Amino acid sequence: MQFKTGLFYLFDTLGEATPAEFYAQAAEEVRYGEELGFHAVCPAEHHFSEHYGIMPRVEHFLSFMAGQTEKMLLWPMVIVVPLADPVRMAEDLALIDQFSHGRVVFSVGSGYRKYEFDKLGRDISENAPRVREITDLVMRMWEEDDVSHDGQFYKANGVTLQPKMFNNRTPTVYLTTTRVDQIQWAAERGYGIVPAAGFNPGTLQHDYALHTKHALAAGQAPMTTRPFFKWIYVDENHDKAIEEGSRLVMRTLLAFA
Repeated sequence: MQFKTGLFYLFDTLGEATPAEFYAQAAEEVRYGEELGFHAVCPAEHHFSEHYGIMPRVEHFLSFMAGQTEKMLLWPMVIVVPLADPVRMAEDLALIDQFSHGRVVFSVGSGYRKYEFDKLGRDISENAPRVREITDLVMRMWEEDDVSHDGQFYKANGVTLQPKMFNNRTPTVYLTTTRVDQIQWAAERGYGIVPAAGFNPGTLQHDYALHTKHALAAGQAPMTTRPFFKWIYVDENHDKAIEEGSRLVMRTLLAFA
């Protein structure tokens, strides 16, 4: 078993930095992370919150980092795709994939902050069917020409993207979820899953086993990479790491409330 480590950014300033300072700090960490051999940079999308998450478009941050890295995967954690326009999202990610020579991971989520949906004119109760429809549609636009679609939520009329993904590749797809129906849907299409935040080892084991079961039943390969994420606080002094880490992680967790 091999572990690879990425840098996850919720962009929760906790009132201790300005947005510009926080973005610059994150970019510096990513550059240093590549020097140290970190595997991926993983920003999270959130809207309209002063301290919880100040990254409304992870595509912009990943485009910025594409020009400052050479090896790290550009792995959003996640794009809240029910809030996106499918054609523009497909174009943006294809362009970043060209910039980075094929380092984009298509990692999506349904979203869970109702106020984000309300302010962007979307009904959060539709997030599960929206994520399924838009994910499949974007994949088609990367793989096919002259794509037409007349779905429940989205339409496309003879769309041929220029450019498509780097070397016309098909990117790896992940859905962040712990919902049984969403795990089954992803597995049946050959998409991977990322168990949602707040997991425990039992949740990981259950979700991965369920995904493998449905993937094999649908003739799809099991996941070879099993992503998960957790907050880790590091300091040269163990006691200081415990004190500062506990305080800051709890402030972050309380921001979810």
